[in-house]
Order: sequence, then C-alpha cells, then structure tokens
Amino acid sequence: KGAWGASLFGSYLGRVANYDNDAWTEATWRFNAGARYDITDHLRVSVSINNLFDKNYWASVGGYPGSNYLVQSVPRTFVLSATVDF
Repeated sequence: KGAWGASLFGSYLGRVANYDNDAWTEATWRFNAGARYDITDHLRVSVSINNLFDKNYWASVGGYPGSNYLVQSVPRTFVLSATVDF
C-alpha cells in the first residue's frame, strides 16, 4: 500500500532496408515512460506513455519487388490501467 514505481525505457531501431535492398530508413531512438501506484494491497493503477517525445519515423519497410511500402510509427499514446488482485 502506498508503494509506487516509475520507468523509462529507450529502444534503438537501426536502419531497415527495403525488399530490393536499395533504400533504407534512418536509424532512430524511441522512448517510453511509465508509473504505477499501489492504492491498496489489492489495487494498483498504472499509466504508460509510448513514444514519449512523439517522434515520427518509419517503423518498418516491406513489400514484394516493385511494390515497396513504408509503415509510419505510432504517435504518442497514453495507456491507463488498473490491476485488481482477489
């Protein structure tokens, strides 16, 4: 009861090549953060922020020859959750 915690997580996404291996995305970093608080011995609330700095980047590259495509990153998102122990 009353316990809390926080986290900061960084992940590195290196350059990703297309199918033909003739074009690449730029390498980038992505950061996420979170915090939790135990309201009681049986109830915990948590909040997470994904893509903390709201960075736009190409998350992946794919496709068959002649039909390459890029997938853009997910924008900053917030997740609020509660955990109940019985």
